[in-house]
Amino acid sequence: MNARMAAAGSRPDAPETASLPFRRRTLRGLRRWLMGGSVAPPRHIEALDERSVEDGRVWQRYVHRPDKGRLGVSCSGGGIRSASYNLGVLQVLRERAALGATDYVAAVSGGSYIATAHAITAGFSPDPDLFTEASQPWAPGSPEEEHLRNNTTYLAPGFAGRLWMLLWVTAGLVRHLAPLLAASAIAGLLIGRGYERWLAPSGVPALPSLGRANLIVIGLVSVALALVLLRQIAERAPEAPDWLFPFLQAWALRVTQVAFLAAVFGLLLPWVLTWLPARDVAGGLRLPEQFAGIGGLIAAGKAVSALAQRAEVKRLVPLIATVVGYAALAAPALVAAHWVLRTADARAEGTAFLILALILVFFWVFTDAVQPTAHVYYKDRLARAFVRVRGKDADPPPFQRSAEPPWAEDLRFSRLEVPPAGYGHVPKLVICATVNLSDAVIPPGRGGASFTFEQDRSGGPLTGYVPTGDLEAKAGTGVLTMPAMMAISGAAVSPAMGKLSKPGMRLLLSLFNVRLGVWLPNPLRFGSIESAGRLPIPSLDGEGGAGRPPQPWKRPGPKYVLKEAFGLTRLTDRYVYVTDGGHWENLGLVELLRRGCGRVVCVDAAGDKAGQFRTFGQAVALARSELGIEIHIKLDALRPMKDGKLDPQGVAEQAWAEGTIVYPDGTKGVIVYVRCVATEGMPQDAVAYRSFDPRFPTHSTGDQFFDDQQFESYRSLGRAHATGAVDALSAWLADQGIEGF
Repeated sequence: MNARMAAAGSRPDAPETASLPFRRRTLRGLRRWLMGGSVAPPRHIEALDERSVEDGRVWQRYVHRPDKGRLGVSCSGGGIRSASYNLGVLQVLRERAALGATDYVAAVSGGSYIATAHAITAGFSPDPDLFTEASQPWAPGSPEEEHLRNNTTYLAPGFAGRLWMLLWVTAGLVRHLAPLLAASAIAGLLIGRGYERWLAPSGVPALPSLGRANLIVIGLVSVALALVLLRQIAERAPEAPDWLFPFLQAWALRVTQVAFLAAVFGLLLPWVLTWLPARDVAGGLRLPEQFAGIGGLIAAGKAVSALAQRAEVKRLVPLIATVVGYAALAAPALVAAHWVLRTADARAEGTAFLILALILVFFWVFTDAVQPTAHVYYKDRLARAFVRVRGKDADPPPFQRSAEPPWAEDLRFSRLEVPPAGYGHVPKLVICATVNLSDAVIPPGRGGASFTFEQDRSGGPLTGYVPTGDLEAKAGTGVLTMPAMMAISGAAVSPAMGKLSKPGMRLLLSLFNVRLGVWLPNPLRFGSIESAGRLPIPSLDGEGGAGRPPQPWKRPGPKYVLKEAFGLTRLTDRYVYVTDGGHWENLGLVELLRRGCGRVVCVDAAGDKAGQFRTFGQAVALARSELGIEIHIKLDALRPMKDGKLDPQGVAEQAWAEGTIVYPDGTKGVIVYVRCVATEGMPQDAVAYRSFDPRFPTHSTGDQFFDDQQFESYRSLGRAHATGAVDALSAWLADQGIEGF
């Protein structure tokens, strides 16, 4: 390891190749490719991955060293369910003076909806004096709460809202599919032209040609096997040079890949083209036949959907999704190639090629993959439900009017001006997200790493941190606003979803624009980066800094869509794919611990089944492996029991538990874990709602259409549970001889 990097207090550099001239980078990459090597991870990653506590390197993963007096609150993910429950919790924390004494609020997904809404109301309202003891932001009965209560079906309110969502999704699908299908059709035209001389006029492949293709495939496979045999023989030769082993292994894999392509284009594709009917695939079908085909596809889709609900069939869903995705992407190419072979009309082929090329160029220049249309819609709906600022007209007293900020107002996190004290004060906000990675030094199964937004810095331990203002500027106007961060933190469905990624579903989700994640400028590619804990952060300017946002045609386009589809999200790319914080850790607990909080209130409304604590267990495991922290806590009182046995339909003794946090240096803190669970003595409205709907309080996160009673039941339950949690924390502080919070 580089000695300078190993020293405590060193600052990581940008990737080793970032400052090299283009020609030198190209030659170095070509040499690595020929020798079978891969691009090395950035140098600072090696230091960040060190786990030694004695020499202080473990603190490279921390933002602050542990402090027993630092108080943090984490608000879990869970959509509108979590937002409603966490609203009740935050209201009690504010009323009990705990929120004013809190240093950090780390929020994920649904928790970030309400935590970010608090910060926006407090920081962008024109006059801090509007907030008084009787009119605190988001207090019970406040205009902000009333507005949210009226918009709990925020995704698609009413018939008009559902129709608008359908139109938006359809338009987004067309915008997304048009360049992909145009590119596929262009490839089909070229393939058809290439096969014209190979295939006989009747459409039957010339047998000698297929025979040669067979020989080529067999020959390539034989070469690959020979390279593997040489690799095995070389292992028994002590005098073999070190470079020989990766060289033989890499080229065996490459030759195998070439053999696969030869089999597809030399054998499979010609057979498929000759198997297609003699008439035009599309033009030869009469209108009734086309409608019958569409109806058949819909019926088949419904049948597959019904079968997918059966446990024995669920295992086949990823395979079916993969086949459907590749078939949908390949269909235009097959149709175009078949048309070329059947018509042999050079003028028509040229016209089709020109039209498709114009479509491709138009979408390449005027659209990009930074903000997929689904994200834009999601951001807009969240903003209309949660983003409110106080006005000056009292209606009704004692609260002031609450309104949505002007659409043109750029609500940038770096410009947030939270009152330093008083009734409008809110803690430092940490919006938690996930950077999706297919490489770098992350354990298998995680699929990504932490990525957070704060007022002064954004990034993560792997990408490094940069000033939030610079990241906002580099992303472009209107891309990285606070509502956008809220939507990114809740981007639950995307082709790449960290630990929840489903390789079999990637292509299908990407192809049909089911993409809530956002491509953001990679902090690692900025001219200067900082690892966790290296403060202050210099402002970046000039060529190496934030600079100007790239022109539309230079921003992520179809190339990055394919990266999503095939899971090729690399740490060294110019843009990184950022999604829901729950794709890495769904409580925000680890980010509080990364900031050295010695007192933690962890609110879990993530939606685990009653009696299960999988989300919390995952956070505890991450805290140990990522930060070297041990958490000791007993959760038996939070399990619904009946006659000594777990009863998911029963009620728990209480909703909170107290535990101990042990940092690597021996510092001990306290954690109060609050769980959204049915308990003895919960509010009567919650009891009544549970008797009506037994799923309460563990509704699926897929349910984002709450009515007033459902919203109020979760909010009141959060208030009841927070009261007990604050009492538990107060008792611990009293035992430690600490007054207040």
